[in-house]
Amino acid sequence: MKSLPVVSDSIDTIKSNPYGAKSIEIADTAYTKVGEALEPHLRTPYSYAKPYVNKADSIADNVLNSVENHFPIVKANTDTILSTAKGYALWPLQLTMQSRDYVINTWSDEYNKTAKRNSRGSGLIVLAMAFVSTELRMVSDALQVVVDYLGPKKDQAKQKKDAAVDKAKEKKDTYAEALQH
Repeated sequence: MKSLPVVSDSIDTIKSNPYGAKSIEIADTAYTKVGEALEPHLRTPYSYAKPYVNKADSIADNVLNSVENHFPIVKANTDTILSTAKGYALWPLQLTMQSRDYVINTWSDEYNKTAKRNSRGSGLIVLAMAFVSTELRMVSDALQVVVDYLGPKKDQAKQKKDAAVDKAKEKKDTYAEALQH
């Protein structure tokens, strides 16, 4: 566990804190006074528990490896982990602000276009027309996002289909040759 930067940094932080350093000192003193005295008496019970301790250690190693494989960020330095966590935590707020800015900018753009077209100026009709054109533009932008997302997926599916067809043709040719011999 100490090999993970966040764990190592946490230990260093605890050691640098006066309360953490005092806690470590108390634990070390307790081990020196009590643990070392009991150690010879605990060898026999430990010999019975040793296979279980080894199995628990093996399981812990497997879990740690699995965590590192599924969440590679745990191997990153602490600052990276903290900034990533803050990014995820603040994402809804950032998204809300971006959405608000998008709506305001779209409304402003559509209103100005509508007002300038044929020198209409401002008024209730221009507001209604700008409202409708803003809604239409937002729907159009949303559909464009969907198309941009699905477009590459369609191309990937077509490539996979073409590869499967080519492979099937190769197998067919191989079987045809085998039947001719």
